[in-house]
Parts: sequence; structure tokens; C-alpha cells
Amino acid sequence: MVSGEFPPGFIYGPNVVLKEPLTKPVFKNAEVLYNAEGAMRQKIAENGDRMRYNGEKGREYPVTYDSEVNDRYCQFMLIRGELHEVLRVMKRSKWTCHFTDHRPCGWRRVRCVQAETGRQAYYEGPPHREKLVMKITHRGHFFYYEGERRDERLVRMWCPAGGVHNNKHDHLAFYEGGNKQEHLVRQEWANGDVTLFTGKRGKECKTSRVFATGTVQTYEGEPKHERLAKEVKKNGLTYWFMGERGHERRVREEHPSGMIRLLKGSKGTEYVTTEITFPESGECNVTQYSVELASESPQNRQTSRKRRVLLADGSMLLYPGFDEVPAGNASGAATHPRRLITHEGHLLKRTDHTFPWKRVQEDQFVGSMGLEQRKRLKTAAGEMWSAMETLAEAGSVNENALVAMGDHFKQLNAELDE
Repeated sequence: MVSGEFPPGFIYGPNVVLKEPLTKPVFKNAEVLYNAEGAMRQKIAENGDRMRYNGEKGREYPVTYDSEVNDRYCQFMLIRGELHEVLRVMKRSKWTCHFTDHRPCGWRRVRCVQAETGRQAYYEGPPHREKLVMKITHRGHFFYYEGERRDERLVRMWCPAGGVHNNKHDHLAFYEGGNKQEHLVRQEWANGDVTLFTGKRGKECKTSRVFATGTVQTYEGEPKHERLAKEVKKNGLTYWFMGERGHERRVREEHPSGMIRLLKGSKGTEYVTTEITFPESGECNVTQYSVELASESPQNRQTSRKRRVLLADGSMLLYPGFDEVPAGNASGAATHPRRLITHEGHLLKRTDHTFPWKRVQEDQFVGSMGLEQRKRLKTAAGEMWSAMETLAEAGSVNENALVAMGDHFKQLNAELDE
């Protein structure tokens, strides 16, 4: 907190006036100097304190008090027949306090400044009961307070753009809680962004950030280690993230249309592994992707390609792999399936998307779908079913759709086992 940056006793230190015994100058046996008319002009105490006077003889009044022992330099003025302190300098800390008369409060302290650092404090209230209302730190931050004297609580902070932290935008910070229990709850940025926090003083956690564009980010984790967990765009597109702070990677996307994508890979190089779409029938299509690095360098983007698609009716489309059509092939051959397995378990093939499907004889010794191919297909179907169950547990897939797809999986497995 800012209070630790101010010298002890600064905020509520006693006023240096003649009536206060704690700081009352002791001029017993002091040396006294007079002018030619006999008016007193100066007192010099044994400890070196000096009090200077103005006024005609018999009506002298002090104008300055200078004390190395008490670390004070004060200026006084006679205003409407009353003596008031108008300036106080604490020499070692180089603080200067200003006093003024803001009616109807009366003469009181209003501002204290440390010239070397630029730190300032502002006060309001009746004399001797002034309460702190604002501080300006050497970093150029403005802190605003509310509450009675000695019970002031921080309610708001303004950090201007630039400054020692080189802030890109101005921002306001808002606090809640009593004196010495204030905790950060919200930051409002000049560009329209808003950041929300929760937690006790000194242990505030960032929970969300709302951008002026409409994007909302949600954070999780301990204070100063919060990580991005979720991001919702203005159009409804939603991203989920995993990983430590600064290394969050996208693991899932949910589009406004209902389409769900699962992703893998490190931050900035994520790639789609599974895609689930929901046609009007209410069931779902599941698409799995294969990926291949463009080169040995991890900085290069991966080449992602459809590998197989499980349709809502239980049939499965199989696309050519990278061993059949290499990455970078511009012919478009990789975007068209070459094999189709019907929901009855029959295998159909074609060499080009312009040709009709042809059924393959299913003799495991003569036909093109041997025992090993059946095993691989059964394994692939099992993997897709596991992915769908996981999404159903997370609430991302309708349970009725999962049951309907399960019937197709059972029939497909039965056909493969024959």
C-alpha cells in the first residue's frame, strides 16, 4: 500500500504551533535581538532554535520558526488578528505542508509535498481533524480515500498512461473493504476494457477481463499465476485453454452453429484432431484429422487433413493418408474420401471423387479388406466412440444423439466380427 512510502507520523503529525507542548520552542534564557525602535526581531534558544518576529514594539508576532533539533521550519501569518501556521517543512525528509482557510472549516492543513520525489497528500475537514482524501506517489499514481480521520480507506486509484511503468493506457482501479483491508475488485482501462478481481487484500486473483470488442476472458489459478481458461467472442465462438500462465494452448472450440473442435499442440501451433457437427436430424457427425509437420522445425505450421468421418447414419468415410497423398499436394485429392464403410459394414471404394462407389468383395483371403484391415477399422471406431463419450460427460454432446450413434457402433462392430 502507498502509506508505507510516507515517513512515520507524516499523515497525522502534530501541528507546529506555539500552544502545542510536544513541539513548543523552549526559549528560556534565550538570546533576544531587537531593532532600532526596540521591537523584538529574533529569539535564539540554547539548543539553536530560532524564532523570528514582525510587528511594532509591544505587538510583535512570530513569522518563522527554524529548528534543527525538531527537524522543522515553519512560517506563520497574522490573519484577521489570529496567528496561523501557513507552511511547515520537515527538513530531513524534505516534506512541505501547506495550510489554508477554506470556510466554514477554518484554518487547516490541505496539502503536503515532497519536492524531490513529487509525492503529495491532500486533506479535507475541520482544523485538527483533517482527513486524508488523496495521495500522489512518486510513480505518478493517484490514490483516493474516503472515511473519517485515522479510518480512511482506499476506494480508487488512477494510473495515468506512461509513467515509470510505461502504461499503454490510463486505467482506474477500484477497491472495497475497510481501513487497511482494502482489496482490488475492478480495473477500468481507457480503451474500454474491464478486469475483475476477487480475494483478500494482497491475494487478489484476476477472474475475468471484458474487452471493449465484446470478448470475455475467464481466468483460473493462484494470485499472480492466473492462467487463461476460457474465451468467449462477441459472435458466440468459445475457446477453452489449458497450460500454465503464458503458455495457455487452445484445447477446444465451440462455434455458434454447435460445431465442436478438439485441438492439440503447443501455444500458437494448435491443430484440430476431432470435429463434431450436428445436422438437422439432431444426431452428430464426427470427423478425425491427421497432422504432419511441414518440416523438422517446430515453428512451422502443421499440415492438418481429414482422416475419417463417422456420419450420423453410422457409415464412415475414409480419406487418403499422407503416405497416399503427400502434404503439399495441390490436386485436391486429399479432400475427397476414397473408401466408404456403410452402417451394414460393407466396404466401398473409388479412386476419384467423380467416379461412383464400388463395393469390395469381403473375402479376407481374396478381397481388399483382410483381417488386419478389419482390426484397424474396429480400433478406429472404438477411438471415435471414446471421444464421443468424453464429450457427452462434459455436456458437449446431446445424450440422445450419443445413444443413437451407439446403436450404429454396435451394428458396425457386429458386422466386423462376423
